[in-house]
Amino acid sequence: MTFFIRSLTSFAYATLLLGSLILNNHLFTVVIFTLMMVSLWELQQISSQKMLWVFAVSLLIYLFVIWQPQFSTIALGLGLFGNAMLIYFFFVRKTVVLSKGVVAFLGFFQISIPLLLVALLGNDNPEWMFLFFCVIWLNDTGAYIVGSWIGKTPLAKKISPNKTLEGFFGGVLIATSITVFLGSIFNLGTWVEILPIAIVTAVVGGLGDLIQSKVKRCCNVKDSGNLLPGHGGIYDRVDSTLLAIPIYLLLFQLTHYV
Repeated sequence: MTFFIRSLTSFAYATLLLGSLILNNHLFTVVIFTLMMVSLWELQQISSQKMLWVFAVSLLIYLFVIWQPQFSTIALGLGLFGNAMLIYFFFVRKTVVLSKGVVAFLGFFQISIPLLLVALLGNDNPEWMFLFFCVIWLNDTGAYIVGSWIGKTPLAKKISPNKTLEGFFGGVLIATSITVFLGSIFNLGTWVEILPIAIVTAVVGGLGDLIQSKVKRCCNVKDSGNLLPGHGGIYDRVDSTLLAIPIYLLLFQLTHYV
């Protein structure tokens, strides 16, 4: 029953994002903005750090860069900086205290900037946005199925006891295999071009999941909310996307695809 509910929620979520991506750029931008605001609210709720100014600044940055996309390179640079800091704080440092400053940093660099990059890519190149979603969602689903089926070796026991190495690598294998196949069908590139980008994106997405799990562990909660049955909150659902999207965009810019 849990898997059925989780699958149904995932289908509705994917339909919303892909439907808005296909139908209208403005609609997709509004949907991503809504996910951003809800994620910020959930983060502040679970951390008990209420800061309305973070919402206001995130709104202004989002609107400004959407209307002035020539600043997208700066947004990408900020996203990559945020990635480096997140990896340092959550994988190198043993303890993390979610003070107001840390929660504000997470709000901007873990949530707002990455989701702004999602909106920008969706507006500029919906085909590559679709491919990104394929990698992330297939990785999440594959890791869940493989981990539930044969998972035995803990991936990061202190951060997320239920995640396993078998699930992690199984998700990466499933995601990259299917994404390379879909990319070839839709003429987005050869398997030699797509494979390394898919692998790196899937791996980084998995790390993003772990970072969000550590945030929740610091807050002593299992889920960030209950808006999505079987998944938790919106912040739970976008966890892999947040760390992966800056790397994905960087790789495609380096290979002249975006």
